[in-house]
Amino acid sequence: VHSRLCTLGDADPQAFGQTTRLPALAGLLRASMRMFGWGVGATITFLLTARELPRDGQRALVEAWLAKGGVTLTRMCPHCGGSDHGRPRTADRQLSLAYADGLVTLAVADVPIGVDAELSGPAPAPFADRQEWTRAEAILKLTGEGVRRDPASVDPGEAWTTELPAPPGYVATLAARAEVEVSCRTGTVAELDPPATAPAGP
Repeated sequence: VHSRLCTLGDADPQAFGQTTRLPALAGLLRASMRMFGWGVGATITFLLTARELPRDGQRALVEAWLAKGGVTLTRMCPHCGGSDHGRPRTADRQLSLAYADGLVTLAVADVPIGVDAELSGPAPAPFADRQEWTRAEAILKLTGEGVRRDPASVDPGEAWTTELPAPPGYVATLAARAEVEVSCRTGTVAELDPPATAPAGP
């Protein structure tokens, strides 16, 4: 099991509260930051699976793992209203999922996010490498456009993105509308507990 802090936002409200000894003010600051989508946190879980496990099997594995923590995923397409596809979420938080052979990447946050992960290797044209490709795909997941838009048309400046420390042999990117603090962990469903899905309290 591996856990690390990937990137930090510009502000640490908890440290601010300790420094000023005004925890109530720190709580108000955290709530305001969440409201405006800045400085909030995202948890990235890299779930290692069998390479031969198909996508349907990976989805079932993740949903059963989340259910152990009392988490139920819902989906709704913002364009057609369908519940069999669309951006996943829970009652409390935003989620984004990415599937690659042997790996499921789950991002959980208080604000809309998009995550993509791919096996290392040559990238499809016109992308220079697979990291660039995952950046475009993560932005499309953030916006909800998904496969309806050509990834080659994505401008990196459309969103804040950060390269994630994916397991060896993979590359991954997280996208959000503003900078977020990111923590990452890697393991199997047997080694890791489901992520907390209740928003962080003030």
